[in-house]
Order: sequence, then structure tokens, then C-alpha cells
Amino acid sequence: MWYRRAAEQSDSRAQHSLGLLYDRGHGVPQDIVEASKWLNLSTAAAPPPAREARARIRNAVTSKMTRGEIAQARLRALEWAPSREH
Repeated sequence: MWYRRAAEQSDSRAQHSLGLLYDRGHGVPQDIVEASKWLNLSTAAAPPPAREARARIRNAVTSKMTRGEIAQARLRALEWAPSREH
């Protein structure tokens, strides 16, 4: 719950962690498309020192996906907008 709340508010570390949880199905249903979405967002927002490492992990997840799944994940990432806490 906390990773999701932080990820939805643009915290790139939480986005990365949430992507890994979805990839492995830890605490959430396993969903490679959702994993890829969060890992894409996390990599794009990462500071330069972390970007390369996150890109390698994102690419490892992407290598397990079909073209259709990759397209779906990219669309979800493009359509995503941060939420604000009330």
C-alpha cells in the first residue's frame, strides 16, 4: 500500500520497488505489464547515477514480454498521471 501511494505521487524509488513487486508477484498479483509500466516510469524519472541500473532491470523484465505486452505497458506509462494526496 505504501509503495503504491508513493509511486502514484511520482516517487521514482517507490515506482521501481512497485514494479519489482509486480514482476515477482510479491504482495500484489503478478502482472508483467504493470511491472513494466512502473519500471518505465521509474527509469525515466531516475537521477543519472541510478538510471543505468534501473534501465538494466527494466530491460530484463521487458525481455520476458511479448510485443503486445510491451506496447500495452508503454501505453499505460504514457497515460499515467501522478495523483495528489488529500
